[in-house]
Amino acid sequence: MRVELFFYNLNKKFQKFVFIVNLTTLDSKDIEILHIFFNEKIKCMKTDDSLVVTSGLAFNMLDIALKNEDIRLLPVKNVFFGGNIACAGLLTVDDILLATEEEKPFSHLLLPSIMFDENLLDLKGRSCRDIVNTRGCKCDII
Repeated sequence: MRVELFFYNLNKKFQKFVFIVNLTTLDSKDIEILHIFFNEKIKCMKTDDSLVVTSGLAFNMLDIALKNEDIRLLPVKNVFFGGNIACAGLLTVDDILLATEEEKPFSHLLLPSIMFDENLLDLKGRSCRDIVNTRGCKCDII
């Protein structure tokens, strides 16, 4: 399976990382690539009470690959499409708000860039700023 990881930096430019991974059997190369990505791109942004939002599809892979890391992953169910869709690209701000309602205290969310367009709006036209305003937390797009 082709996995694409994006990082949205402050200059509003995307950096794209692409690698091939078998979701059922992660090998050491896949794990090393995930470690490099998380170490370079996410750890510099995360705080002790950060949550990394992930889709249901990516959660198991990331959970296995990052089991020795101090990173809190939050798998988010796609309620907008009835719960049968498991990819991050179809997550909405409402899905994130619902998933974070009962979550332990956090002050920082790291959100997948694929769920937003170039204007940082989701499929329903809602902004990641709606999460900031509703949850009172900082959000970074990765």
